[in-house]
Amino acid sequence: MGLVKYSNAKKIIKMPECFTIYQVKDLQEELLSFEPEGDFIALDFSETKEIDAAGIQLLIAYNQHLLTKNHMLTCTGFSEDLFHLLNLYNPPFPINFGAA
Repeated sequence: MGLVKYSNAKKIIKMPECFTIYQVKDLQEELLSFEPEGDFIALDFSETKEIDAAGIQLLIAYNQHLLTKNHMLTCTGFSEDLFHLLNLYNPPFPINFGAA
């Protein structure tokens, strides 16, 4: 297991504490290797404390990748600050703050 924690019970991918340029390459490889069991993939950011533009760009690119495979991305568990930061980018997928 790498930077991402998988929760099979809820089919949620728990994202790491830091989602920045220093982790993006490894995160991209892990996310692309994940095979969803349903129509959507849920990313839980409740443990994430830091995200930068590279992390946000990866989310947008990952969403595009999933759409080509007829899957949907949803993100949840953001702190209020990270939620508002991500909303500045007007992401093309649903995001929520608070508990996953």
